[in-house]
Amino acid sequence: MSIYTEQQISTWNPLDSHLDNPINFPTGITTGFLVVYFPKHRASPEPLPIGYPILFLGEIFGMKGHGIFVDPGGLIKHGYHTHEFRVIPMEEL
Repeated sequence: MSIYTEQQISTWNPLDSHLDNPINFPTGITTGFLVVYFPKHRASPEPLPIGYPILFLGEIFGMKGHGIFVDPGGLIKHGYHTHEFRVIPMEEL
């Protein structure tokens, strides 16, 4: 069972709306957001768990729109599209 429901997640702001000039490395990279994976098109099997908190480390330099994340198991995942993530609001933590 997911920690956050799809209904909750769908009301949160996308990660991309929180990134200021992400192409300007390193000052434009915003890190430390707790986010959840929320793909627009569900694939099977899912590469990341949907609804669980994931730590966003930043965008990949030279690959705008692709991020580096730490999954719930502590593994670093990279190359995922940032638009498929939603930022967990502070009041939901």
